Amino acid sequence: MISKEHAVSYTGFIIILLGILAFYLAPGAIAQVLYFNHFNAAFKFKILFKRCFTARYLGAWVIATLYTSVIAIIGAGFIFLSKATIVVPYIITGFIQFITGISVFAIIIQAYGKKNYKRR
Repeated sequence: MISKEHAVSYTGFIIILLGILAFYLAPGAIAQVLYFNHFNAAFKFKILFKRCFTARYLGAWVIATLYTSVIAIIGAGFIFLSKATIVVPYIITGFIQFITGISVFAIIIQAYGKKNYKRR
């Protein structure tokens, strides 16, 4: 029998894994909605899993993560060196988040692609 402490830790681990899976699949689901022009297309899990669990999609996630990390480090350097008021770091952070968010989605959705789709 599993003790209460182990059950809580297993539950937390499962929740973290499901969160990572949802975070990984979300851009693919958005790409399906955009392509099929129906919200229910995001829940076509057979197509979603087939397109998301490829080396190209995983590689795009790795590249996007590295890109975001490098840009965040550069932005943190600007913030550290800027010795300015409280407002300037917020402006720099907002700009960095906007640019990296748009770029990351473009990289990942491009890797998701739209080949081999059959419209219904």
